[in-house]
Amino acid sequence: MAAHLALLAVSPLFLFPFCPHGDTAEVVMWLSAFAAVWVFVEPSRHAEEMLHDARSRVAGEVVRDPLFWVMGILTLLAALRWINSGIELAFDTETMRWYLREPLFAALPGALTGFGKYEFSVTLAIWVILTGVRHSLGKQARLSFVLTSSIFAGIAAVMAVSLAAFDHPVALRAAKALFDVPSFVGSVFAAYALAAVVALSGVIEAKWKRVGWLSAFAIGSTLAAAFVFSPAVSVLLYAAAAVLTAFICMGWLGTVSRGVNAIKFFAVLFVGVTLAVIVVICVAPDQIVESRIVEIKSLTLFPKGFDEVRATLSKIALKSWEGAKWLGSGLGTFSSQMRFVAERDDWKIILRARPSAYSAWWTLISERGLIGAIMLALPLGFMIFTFLRRIPGIFGNRFFLPGCWLGFAILAVAVAESFYDVSFLRSEALLAIAAFMAISAGSLPPPKKSTKSRDSGDDD
Repeated sequence: MAAHLALLAVSPLFLFPFCPHGDTAEVVMWLSAFAAVWVFVEPSRHAEEMLHDARSRVAGEVVRDPLFWVMGILTLLAALRWINSGIELAFDTETMRWYLREPLFAALPGALTGFGKYEFSVTLAIWVILTGVRHSLGKQARLSFVLTSSIFAGIAAVMAVSLAAFDHPVALRAAKALFDVPSFVGSVFAAYALAAVVALSGVIEAKWKRVGWLSAFAIGSTLAAAFVFSPAVSVLLYAAAAVLTAFICMGWLGTVSRGVNAIKFFAVLFVGVTLAVIVVICVAPDQIVESRIVEIKSLTLFPKGFDEVRATLSKIALKSWEGAKWLGSGLGTFSSQMRFVAERDDWKIILRARPSAYSAWWTLISERGLIGAIMLALPLGFMIFTFLRRIPGIFGNRFFLPGCWLGFAILAVAVAESFYDVSFLRSEALLAIAAFMAISAGSLPPPKKSTKSRDSGDDD
């Protein structure tokens, strides 16, 4: 089941070079359906627990979980946006003017034609993953989920870098990491690189056999893809997070186990980093590697005029939001709405085809409104609350410190990125953040009332 959930979480990374959003949505929905069956049919069992008892326990915990119902409401809201798609540019032959056609139900949340289905599939996948990670995976299965998802991401990374090397148009455009489209898949590969580092510390401490080379592969391939598919500023940001994560994992291993385990961790990590360098030198497109190195050496982190363009796009997003404060202008409508909101002088600064603001926050609030932003923040806030509630249980108990760190490290870097791009709103990023934030809370001991359960399938 851990492998099913991991494949569901990583599936958009495999598909982004090949499939449009509609086709990807079909795959994600089918994978979500299969994974949902496994969540309730084959959950992790506690010591001496029969399978039917485990199924009853998981079903009861899920029904009592407020986050399950919050995600259900979010999924219904996403389904409503899908049904209420239909916003698009249209031309009025009588007035000889372009206008933005309203959705079927103008008073309800809507989406640009072709956007609603994909958002629904991703929301459904997050619902399934959160339910599975929080209630159906035991401690070892959660570690397996982190390791397996990072390995799957590593396979997708090798495939994506190879496609860019062979001038595949979508992969090559993603590798250029231009701010004309400020959404970078490299940020997602970097998140799974952090997960691979954390998984390595976990499998060494748990004494899993014959998985070191898999961890090295996951670390190396995802680091290489993070370098190839991210702008210089994100490369430096995630590099700092990766170094800090490595030190935390090494220190934790040296504390809870023999010092030789910390040395083993460093050795495998070194092999992974070496593999990343080899992939970048031998596989990645030369022009991409050279441009990235120049950007990092010269600290040319943003394109010329970035601040002016960002300020102008933020102003346009604010005007768009003021026209629909509660529900927003509609999912995916920023570039279309911009044509009617931008002033004459603004077009001297921005490009006509710019699809989003240089800020995930402005893009979020202008397209989804206050209600959409609040609904997106609710699951995240609940997981943070769960984590904080479990902190008192760490005193006198053994817990997986790198796992606790993982979700918050990815979230912190994603939030930092959100002030200059919209990678935070990528489907792959939302899936990773949701999964690893649940892993962080699950890495802490459960509250005292749940101490009778020896395994960790009893998250709040």
